[in-house]
Amino acid sequence: MFRFVYRYIKVLIHGHKWKGKDASVVSLFDETVKKDPSAPCFYFEDKKWTYQEVELLSKQVACVFAERGYKKGDVVAVLMGNCPQMVCVWLGLSRLGVISALVNPGLRNHPLAHSIAAAKGVRAIVFHSSLSFAMGQITDAVKDLELLSFSAGDAIKPGSDTSVKSDCEVLSNVTSLDDAIEKVSLDVPINYKPSYSDPLLYIYTSGTTGLPKAAVVPNSRPNSSSFTNLLKVSQYIGEMCRYLLATPPGPKDTAHCVQKMIGNGLRPAIWNKFVERFKVPQMREIYASTEGNANTVNLDNTVGAVGFLPRFFPSSIYPVDLVRVDPETLEPIRNEKGFCIRCAPGLITSFRDILVMDDLGYLYFKDRKGDTFRWKGENVSTTEVESVISKIAGLVDVIVYGVEVPGTEGRAGMAAIVKQQSSLDVVGLAKKLVDHLPAYARPLFLRVVPHIDLTGTFKLKKNDLQQEGFDPTVVKDELFFCNKVGEGYKPLTPQLYQEIITGAMRL
Repeated sequence: MFRFVYRYIKVLIHGHKWKGKDASVVSLFDETVKKDPSAPCFYFEDKKWTYQEVELLSKQVACVFAERGYKKGDVVAVLMGNCPQMVCVWLGLSRLGVISALVNPGLRNHPLAHSIAAAKGVRAIVFHSSLSFAMGQITDAVKDLELLSFSAGDAIKPGSDTSVKSDCEVLSNVTSLDDAIEKVSLDVPINYKPSYSDPLLYIYTSGTTGLPKAAVVPNSRPNSSSFTNLLKVSQYIGEMCRYLLATPPGPKDTAHCVQKMIGNGLRPAIWNKFVERFKVPQMREIYASTEGNANTVNLDNTVGAVGFLPRFFPSSIYPVDLVRVDPETLEPIRNEKGFCIRCAPGLITSFRDILVMDDLGYLYFKDRKGDTFRWKGENVSTTEVESVISKIAGLVDVIVYGVEVPGTEGRAGMAAIVKQQSSLDVVGLAKKLVDHLPAYARPLFLRVVPHIDLTGTFKLKKNDLQQEGFDPTVVKDELFFCNKVGEGYKPLTPQLYQEIITGAMRL
């Protein structure tokens, strides 16, 4: 508890320091470059990127867009996979005060067009050349935007399933960003100094209540969290930790200088195993939402905790608390005066997540509730997936929910579809889902049901279906399973079920 107080005060000091300096991500990055330009900034595949190389490419990107008249407040959508070049693009744009909307490269068709439109005022799109087919699916949505294709040396593995190309139009009026970077002069004047409070990025909420929504990330947000990077930090999501644990042990497990890791989704079941094997003494688990105005963090290494709400702290110093909500509507429960009701220790619901708080104030994540579940490190919007499947299957009722699979992180997607007059075309459904949903959002399991029951408030019932899962010896309805693109859905037999739950088949 005392360690939490010490480290929390340290966070506040660093926050005030950077605010006083009017520090931005660009200014802090440039200061780091000056200290040691040849130091490694990224290791990507077989190449090491130095800070100087990243600085150069980001400045070239800035000059390309400055020549085209881009300025503070403009918005550019960036559709690229995770790679150093993607960072250089948004870092370069931020040198001009241009906001980068980081669009998920796995999106297709309407969700992709929606995400671009959701970042109000998008003026251009930078996309990796391998995603030209995805852009060709939304030509009407991007016809008035400047399109810049970036091959980036073809070193990028962008969104999944790029080999599965549906019918799409050929893009016209596309500029090669590679050519523009090669020709640009670094003498192009840039009359802008990034500020601590300026918007930096738009990132997306993963559509927990529908299609993705763009949330503003100012320079202050990554700056306030970057104190954790001062002393040998790495970042994680729980899925990544599970993948590392699944690899064969070896001498490289402890051949590192990482002293602490920060992230979310590290479940208690693997927490100690990960720490013991990789010898990382401090794990800083956080709990937050993309668009939220508050968060919690485990600053004292309490195993399994996602944060701490010290009961002895005045609310003016730590103005965060948990309130009771209705388990069905997920709306806050209010007292006779109209105020929210603070949660006591025990099982509690915090908006769309269930948390447990102990008597000391430590918070532990239990499960997600409502219209979202997490799979492969991504939030899946059940309402979005339901809408897509319903349209493909002929406007029938559909319920989408997550089911637990032993040995996996999060929940795998499953859809219950009302049986039609004719049999469901599961082969055609699988092919069309590839065009409309990213891989992580496509249901692995299908259940064909005669009808779907409603709650007293006319909402589709999910809990009963979710609890029954996908065991063919329990569920009497038709069950189907699809694990790989191109395979399509096939009947889920008891033998296949055993292969899934024993881990013989990797999901």
